[in-house]
Amino acid sequence: MIGWAGAITYSVVRTAGAVGMAISAPRLGGQRWAVLGQALADACYAAFPIAYVSHGFRSALGLLWVPLWVYAAAWEIAWYLRDMIGVVEEDEATALESIEAPWKVVWGFCFVVPSLIAGGIVAFDALYPKQWPLAGEPPPFVCTPALLKPGDTLTLRMDTPHGGELGVFTPRGRYLYVVPFSARSPRGTPGFDWVPQLRLRTADATAGVTPTGPKQPIFADSGTYQFQVSQVAEVSASLVCRVVFVGGRN
Repeated sequence: MIGWAGAITYSVVRTAGAVGMAISAPRLGGQRWAVLGQALADACYAAFPIAYVSHGFRSALGLLWVPLWVYAAAWEIAWYLRDMIGVVEEDEATALESIEAPWKVVWGFCFVVPSLIAGGIVAFDALYPKQWPLAGEPPPFVCTPALLKPGDTLTLRMDTPHGGELGVFTPRGRYLYVVPFSARSPRGTPGFDWVPQLRLRTADATAGVTPTGPKQPIFADSGTYQFQVSQVAEVSASLVCRVVFVGGRN
């Protein structure tokens, strides 16, 4: 799978090649609409590989990736059909066209098809998130900040849906139930498994030794706390994150 460096290098090389082709062998006939259309298509082709490896870039444009990909694909298909029709109508290819033909094939397979594939995957992910493993995706369970002091607030971010129970192992090895398993809230609305974010203040966050037992402070001791999201009665957690608390009892 390509990384940031590979995606940016590919996009830079493709952009430089597109500019060079436009200068040396223009196919746009000097028409302003065609120049603008080609520039937008080339910008899309350069953006697709970067979006493939960047979650932030994908999230920034969201569903806009769908029309961008449709436009880029339609533009390239239209030019391909135009070239094919031109070849059929012309009796004899010019010397320049004969030289360009092999390079057009190389350009298509190296700098058009890969970008279209990357863009198609990004567009599909915009419509149906999490169906295709893409680079740069954040972990499904994140605890921030990683280092806590008295008075700080811990933020837990979770992909939804997730397990219906949240617990924590304290530095002393005790397991506390922060959110015991519950299929639904009392009013019948979705339960904890659809909660994307939870904030816990170190000053007053509490949990129980048993699901229904009395509560006690979570951050009472200095050391590493392991939070885990799991299904009810699950021995090993499916989602785990760790934070270090400094300022409690040793």
